[in-house]
Amino acid sequence: MWLYRLSQALLLLTLTLGPLATAAPPGDPGLAPALELQGAAPFEGVKLAVTGAEFQRELHIQSTFSMPVSVKIVVTPLRDEAGRLWDITWEVEGKPPEPPVVVTPFGNIALTLKGRLPADGTYTGDILLLSTGEPSRTRLVITRGPAPLPVKVLELKPVQGTAEAFGSSSVQVRLSVQETSGEALVVTPTVLELSRVTRGQLEFQAPFVPLAAPPLKLAGGASLPTTLTVEGLDGAGEYKGTLRLASSTLQPVDQVFHVFLKEGWWVAFGWICAGIAVSLLFRWLVQSVRPRLETQRAALLLRQELGLEAQALEPQDTPGHRVLAGMLGEADLLVMRSGAGALKAQEAQAGLDALQGKRSLFPLWLAIRRQVQALRPASLRAPFQESLTQVENLLTGTAPAPAVIDAALKTLEKMPEEMTQAARGALRQALEALDTEVKVRRDLPASRLGRRLGAEVAPELEKAQALLAENQAAEAFTAYDRARESYVELLAEELASQVRGNPPLGFSTNDWEELRGRVLAGLEAARGQKVNLDAAFEAYPRAHRLFLTGITRALSNALDELKKDVDRSTELSPSQRTERKERIGKLEPLLQAVLEKIRLGQLSEAVTQYDAALTELRQATLGVKIRGQVTERLALAEASPAALELPLAGRPTPLGAAKDRTRAPLGSVTSWRRMSDVGISAFLALLAGILGVLALWQTDATWGGWTAHATALLWGLGLHQAAFSTVAGLADSLLGKKELA
Repeated sequence: MWLYRLSQALLLLTLTLGPLATAAPPGDPGLAPALELQGAAPFEGVKLAVTGAEFQRELHIQSTFSMPVSVKIVVTPLRDEAGRLWDITWEVEGKPPEPPVVVTPFGNIALTLKGRLPADGTYTGDILLLSTGEPSRTRLVITRGPAPLPVKVLELKPVQGTAEAFGSSSVQVRLSVQETSGEALVVTPTVLELSRVTRGQLEFQAPFVPLAAPPLKLAGGASLPTTLTVEGLDGAGEYKGTLRLASSTLQPVDQVFHVFLKEGWWVAFGWICAGIAVSLLFRWLVQSVRPRLETQRAALLLRQELGLEAQALEPQDTPGHRVLAGMLGEADLLVMRSGAGALKAQEAQAGLDALQGKRSLFPLWLAIRRQVQALRPASLRAPFQESLTQVENLLTGTAPAPAVIDAALKTLEKMPEEMTQAARGALRQALEALDTEVKVRRDLPASRLGRRLGAEVAPELEKAQALLAENQAAEAFTAYDRARESYVELLAEELASQVRGNPPLGFSTNDWEELRGRVLAGLEAARGQKVNLDAAFEAYPRAHRLFLTGITRALSNALDELKKDVDRSTELSPSQRTERKERIGKLEPLLQAVLEKIRLGQLSEAVTQYDAALTELRQATLGVKIRGQVTERLALAEASPAALELPLAGRPTPLGAAKDRTRAPLGSVTSWRRMSDVGISAFLALLAGILGVLALWQTDATWGGWTAHATALLWGLGLHQAAFSTVAGLADSLLGKKELA
């Protein structure tokens, strides 16, 4: 031993005197090599953690010098916490450390540490790197800890339990533990800690009482199930705990588990029933003030009249049925609340007066609405529909004032004459617009469409204008419809003639045939609508838009080829070719503007801009041989002025005599009502309880607590308030105590 200590002293002396002999010359610090121990911290050095007595670890030494470096590595003995020294051996690149090792430029070498640590604890030493430069000392800290427990938890799924309604709750955690090292082992499972998790994922300490579980004696590689009981849990909620498997000599293993507790379904059912009981008590309290019996009888008779009105209404009259359904519901509610004693006398009378006012207003509103639906053009309907909507809101609203009903009645009485005047004015404007368009087309030189318009459409327009001047509105509308029919037929023929020619510029034969087929199909739809001119005037603009869009896009796509044709022209000078190509290039924005006009439905402006583009194109290609033909000028007319729909707007059709309405006698409110209320409430309690358990309790894994109790109470109270009147009224009708028609 004394020889070993003497060698260590000589080594330290060498480390001290060596740098004095091998130090770099003053002013040349860059010649000193630099060696670094990878993974070492500047002050803490290298820290290693091992388990067990024997250990072997490999470290790496990195050179940061551009030349080979000769280094000798020394590892000092390890000192434990009591100050005792323990030997450690090391190898450099798998060889003994005696001769110095040469590290290549920017290379690294492996340092292997081997030793035996007698007990758990912290051991410290130093790693010395001796080279031609300044010696390097790195702190070495090795911590020996216990080996991990060789067990594995096979099954630890979340635990679902039932919380006690009063007091603390308990739960059983079942798991299975397997030994993984192959050696027999005794493991003690215990619950280390438990916290409560809120809905916001916050965790708070929770009180619990873990019951001791017997130790598990595991054979090598075997597994055993076990059960832990946790008591003292504070009611329903989500809990997160830590299960620890411990042994006397090995490092314990922790496993997280979750527990979900919720109160029993009977608790939710009980709180729902309590809500229904509270609602029933409220009803009995408000029944102390009942409306007069005459008011209740009048409400029943009014309800019967509304029912007969609904039977006489046409089935396809959806708005009328909707308004009547609202009035019937209001009458039912008035009858039921009156019978239940939920209204004071003044409140019941006010509701009855409002409902009677609606009843008197409904037939006139229904007749005027039918006249407005028949009014054409559709643009004329807007102000009248707005007034009808206000009246409809009045009819579907609750308890309008008598003055409001009188004002609505006066408004409806004025509407027939206003509609007649509006229709005549619209017809006059439409005749003038169509006559102006016919004259413009007729005056165009060599216009076949203009000639036919003057011969077939103009006479009918003149006849319609003469009839309108004589206040013969019905005959004027008939003549105008004949003019419209001829007009749309001529427009369709004119557009068909455009697509029957040869493919224009930018079209291949197949593309032109495809566009022609689609346009002609649309025109056939326009020509086939002899009875419904509205559909014909909708079909023609679609075909018009399709044709104009196709030829505009084709011309836009052909601009590049036109520029090439200009370049190939030998009759133009270079400056002329440049000027012509620039003019052709300026057509692209104009054609895009045409497409935008088409998209906005402004077909007349689109045709005008397209003709301007064609004119400019002809001038730009004058004297140039181009591949294809430029489309002729489009003689397409905008159809919107003639597409107005204007049948005669007459006065509202008077309602026929109402059928004889028999009024059923009103039965009195008997003493059985209170018993009926209890029976209906019991039925609702069963129904609401089942629905509440399915909707509230079953879908919530942590149902319980005062918030859940209040929700169940309000659930029962709300369903009872919402459904009691309907069920009670149905029961009254079935038992014959009163007739609700």
